[in-house]
Amino acid sequence: MNKNKEINALEELRQLKQNEVDSSKSKEDRNKLGQFSTPRKLADEILIYAKKNIQHKKIKFFDPAFGTGSFYTGLTKSFPAGATALGFELDNDYFSAAKEIWHDDERITLKNTDFTLENPSDFKKSNLLVCNPPYVRHQHLSAEIKNRLKTSVKETTGQEISGLAGLHAYFMIMCHNWIEEDGLAIWLVPSEILEVNYGKSVRDYLTNCVDLERIHFFEQSDEQFSDALVSSCIIVYKKNKPEINSDVQVTLGASFLKPNSTINISTRELSNLNKWSKHLLSNEKIEHSSTAKKLGDVFSIKRGIATGDNNFFIFDKEKALELEIPKKYLRNLLPPSRFLKGDVVRLDSDGFLDTEKKMVLLDIDLPLELIKTQYPKLYSYLSIGIQDGVDQGYLASRRSPWYSQEKRLTPNYFVRYMNRETKSGVMNHSIFIKNEADAVATNSYLMLYEKTDLFSVSDSQNNIWEVLQKGISKALYKYGRTYGGGLVKFEPNELRQVPLT
Repeated sequence: MNKNKEINALEELRQLKQNEVDSSKSKEDRNKLGQFSTPRKLADEILIYAKKNIQHKKIKFFDPAFGTGSFYTGLTKSFPAGATALGFELDNDYFSAAKEIWHDDERITLKNTDFTLENPSDFKKSNLLVCNPPYVRHQHLSAEIKNRLKTSVKETTGQEISGLAGLHAYFMIMCHNWIEEDGLAIWLVPSEILEVNYGKSVRDYLTNCVDLERIHFFEQSDEQFSDALVSSCIIVYKKNKPEINSDVQVTLGASFLKPNSTINISTRELSNLNKWSKHLLSNEKIEHSSTAKKLGDVFSIKRGIATGDNNFFIFDKEKALELEIPKKYLRNLLPPSRFLKGDVVRLDSDGFLDTEKKMVLLDIDLPLELIKTQYPKLYSYLSIGIQDGVDQGYLASRRSPWYSQEKRLTPNYFVRYMNRETKSGVMNHSIFIKNEADAVATNSYLMLYEKTDLFSVSDSQNNIWEVLQKGISKALYKYGRTYGGGLVKFEPNELRQVPLT
C-alpha cells in the first residue's frame, strides 16, 4: 500500500471511530464538554497553511486536545516525513479510539491525561501547535479547577484571567510554555473569545506576548461545526517577542486558504479595541470617535423582566380569563417575535395586545388571604405553585409576596435579544420594536428608556423611531456577539456602544 492510500485508509477508520464515539454520547453532554471534531477539509487547510508558513525542517507537532486526530491526519498529509507528534486526550473513549487508529504510527506519542495538569518541562517543546481546544463554558468548571487554572495562567504570563473564561481560553495561554521560540501556533476557537469581556486576557496575550500573524473569521451563516452552537475563528501566531505596531492579517470567508476578503490592521489598533469582530476589522479604516453620540447616551438599556419561572407566571389571555384575574393584576407582555404582526405593538379593543398571541404576566401584590376570599380561582392556582415549590425559587423567594414581579416602567422601545444574520448581512426582521401600548417584556428582549435629555439629530432625522429604524438597525448586528448559523446576541453594554448615525 502506498503512502497516500495508507493515509486515506487511516482517515476512513478515524472518521468511523469518531462517529461511533460521537453517537455514543448525547448532544447535550458533548456540548457541555465542548467535544466537536474538526471538519476534514478545514483540518487539511490548516496544515497546508502551516507547511507554507513554518521554517523548521524537523517538525515537532503538539495537540493538547487530540480527539481522534483530525489535525494529525492533516499533518501526515502535509508533512509525510520528518515529523514527530505529541497529543493529549482526556476523554477515555476518544483516547481509546485514537490509540486504535494510530497504534502503528511510531512518530506519535499519545497521553490519556488532562493537559492542564501536565508539566511542560517533562516534554520536549513543540514548534508546531495546532489545536481545537474544548469549548467548556465556565459554568461547567468547578471553583477548584478554576482557581488552579487561574493560578497556572498567572504563573505562565503574569496575566489575570476572568472567572467567566471557558476552558479554551486557559488552553491558549497555558500552552505558551509548551512552544519553543519561533514556534508556530494555530488555534481553532469560538470567535466570541475576541469579542467578549472574559476574552480580554487572551487578546492581551495575543498583542503583548506573541507575534500575532493572522485572524480568520468565518461567515456567521457558515457553520463550521454542524452540531456546535458557536461561530469559529482561526488565530495564528509565532512565539516571538512582538514587534512594535506590527501588522496582523485579518481574513474573512468560508475557506481559510482562499478567503473572500483580506485587510491588515496594526497590533496597536487591535490593542485599543475592546472587541475584535469581523465587522469592525473589515473596514479599511478603524475609526474611534469619542464625541459621536451612542445609543447608551440617549437611552437607558435594561434587560427584560426575569420572573424566575415563566411557565408559571406567564400565560395567555384565555387562561387569564379562566382564572378570573382582574386586568389590573396582569401586565401585557410582548410575545415571541413570531407572534408579532410588525415592528409596532399596539393595544387591541379588549385591552390586551394586538398580537397573534396575547400574553400576560401575573403581577399582584395582595396578601394571599385576601386573594383567597376575593379571587378563589387565582388562589387555587397559587396554591399549586406552592405545592410545586415555585415560591421557593431563587427569584420568587426574594420577592414579597413571591407572586409579585419586579417593578418596571413601560418602555417606548424594545430590542430583540437574539437575531439572525443572513449571508447578505441583513437581518430577517427589524431589530427594534416600537411600543405604542403598555407592554413590558421578559429577558428575551431588551427595553429602551429615553433619557430626559433627548439626542439632537439632523432635520431629516428628527424622529427617534426614524433614527432607530433607518439610522442604525441595518448596522446594529456588527456590535453583537456572533454564534453558529448566523445567530447574533446583543447585551446591554454592547448596545450602549452603537453610534447614532
